[in-house]
Amino acid sequence: MGDGATNIGSFHESMNMAATWGAPVVFIVTNTLYGEYSPVRMTTPIDDLARRSEPYGMPCVIVDGKDVEAV
Repeated sequence: MGDGATNIGSFHESMNMAATWGAPVVFIVTNTLYGEYSPVRMTTPIDDLARRSEPYGMPCVIVDGKDVEAV
């Protein structure tokens, strides 16, 4: 999903359900710095979108999508 999706309720509902059920889910967010037409810095209070997983007790990993070995 794109970074704009991290502001949508269904994203948070999915994270909560996955964390509550202990489901083996991987959420991949592509940070393009824009959510549709708005810069992320104007719609989200945090710079690092991977931190969205912290309230749900889920680990996060940040990788450069251009680095094949890291991905």
